[in-house]
Amino acid sequence: MPLDPDFLAYAAEGKIKGIEFGIGADKDDVIRKWGEPQKTGSWQTPYGSWFDYYYFFGNPDESVSAIRIGGNTVNDSVDEWKKALGEPREEGPGEVESGWTLYYEAGDYQIFINADAEDGTVRYLTLKKR
Repeated sequence: MPLDPDFLAYAAEGKIKGIEFGIGADKDDVIRKWGEPQKTGSWQTPYGSWFDYYYFFGNPDESVSAIRIGGNTVNDSVDEWKKALGEPREEGPGEVESGWTLYYEAGDYQIFINADAEDGTVRYLTLKKR
């Protein structure tokens, strides 16, 4: 995933640069293009995962309500993310999960970047509508 100045502009449209489907994408379109998910489950809402991409289908029409990306796709350091995106709106110890969280806003969307420590490696990123 490219860490560049365009990242927040894409996020403001509910998208992540370099990934075909964004917030609001139709579940059937995702499955038609990528095949059945490699894993399914629920973290408050049902999801399907393809490699490092978790697509949450929490909208009434089962369209994409949030995207979570983890693994090797986002394993840059906290400093690299801050250098690429600028200072976060908020940051501090994770309230939901352990570790360190950076919080950004882009248009109507929220971006949560979770790392293992304040100066550590990013574990995952979540994009969702406010």
